[in-house]
Amino acid sequence: MKKLFLTIFISVLLTMILSSCGTYSKESEEKSLSNSKGQSDAGNYAHDSNVPLLLSSEWTGSSGIYKLVGLDTSQSRLLHYIDKENNNEFVLCNKPNCKHDSESCNAYFVPSYISYYVDNSLVFEYKNNIFVKIGNRIVKMNMDGTDHENVIDIPDKYNLSSAYLRDSLLYIQATAWPDGNDSNLNDDSPLSIMLEVDLEDESCRELWSFKYKEEESLLGIYGKYGYYLWHTPTQPLSGYNQEALNAEENNKDVILYSVNMENGEREDLIKATSFSIDPVVMAGKFIFYHSRKDEKLIQFNVETKESIELVCDLPGYIRFLGKGNDTILNNKLFYIMANDMTDAYADPPKGNDTFYVDLENETNTKINFRTKKSNGKSENLTTLPEEKDGYYILPVQKEVKKEIMQGGEVPVESTLRVQYGCIKKEDFWAGNFDKITNLEWKDYMSQSTYTP
Repeated sequence: MKKLFLTIFISVLLTMILSSCGTYSKESEEKSLSNSKGQSDAGNYAHDSNVPLLLSSEWTGSSGIYKLVGLDTSQSRLLHYIDKENNNEFVLCNKPNCKHDSESCNAYFVPSYISYYVDNSLVFEYKNNIFVKIGNRIVKMNMDGTDHENVIDIPDKYNLSSAYLRDSLLYIQATAWPDGNDSNLNDDSPLSIMLEVDLEDESCRELWSFKYKEEESLLGIYGKYGYYLWHTPTQPLSGYNQEALNAEENNKDVILYSVNMENGEREDLIKATSFSIDPVVMAGKFIFYHSRKDEKLIQFNVETKESIELVCDLPGYIRFLGKGNDTILNNKLFYIMANDMTDAYADPPKGNDTFYVDLENETNTKINFRTKKSNGKSENLTTLPEEKDGYYILPVQKEVKKEIMQGGEVPVESTLRVQYGCIKKEDFWAGNFDKITNLEWKDYMSQSTYTP
């Protein structure tokens, strides 16, 4: 009995020692990992009513995908629909012989005014209606794109950025000048503002505002708090080498803090340098960040304010795949690994690798798939939209078609073409990338200044 007890004790002790922190390895396709304070439950964020949805120019519904597509420099947008059943994409307009080039078209949207800031057209669903935010205007329509109704025009003094949807409330991060004009007349700093738009009573109000700080960003919202990241502004590099990049990237002051959505009160959560916390992404009630100093991938719980080490022995630089809740798919956290920031400048260039951390089964897996390019090179997986019973691999291949127009002063016209692919979910997670079904080629970008 004593021998059996000793054997069990040694086994448990070895398990604790070996599982204190997982490791990263480029050579290994899969490595076990663990954490210092218990198993992560980050994958459960999708079932948390405190988590609002981060909106974008695409919305995935039960039967298809709604997507706003840019037309020209006027910031007008066309609403497309992708049928999941047969992968057909078409303009969401039922008018015969429509040219889709004016507001008489069901799918054509024009902003209330031309913004000089980042365009952030959004589409989302609420109570069996589709809503489109174009500029500062929000429009409601039927699911088939008919019967447009103007919900609200947010005052033009607000420059809008990220938006989150929870029930009937739309939270929008905005900036505005204190004098209300779109210019700095009094040499004041702009204000950082949180707006609340109620889709039921079609109202808009300011929740709070404070002086805007450069290099400040909203990571996400959980419960009644917004979570922000700030770091000292980036400075010019002293040279284009790894030493200069390290000196700049590792020495920024970083503050992670929360803001009460109801009264604007602020609480600092983490103060460090970018050597210890960079990059950062938020999904649900969890904030994930990489510490180059400790070579660890860490999860921070905003409710308990406790940290968990997800992956250890993770040197160099990483970046997260996606933003907000899109960073996690099927309880797996995606990130891209590069040992050095100068990998891209090496001769020949060193390719980055994409990994995912399984937050339930405690594994760290490399994705052995790379996009083929027309120049013979390849790149790591960067997007993974979901379809009916699989995932879109975007793209499977890239090629650049050049057409030299007549006349010596006319620039070269370049078109980036991509071939979409689709893979079943079980094949993707099993690593069976030879089972990708190639779809049609599509023009992705066309401009005279593009350099492949």
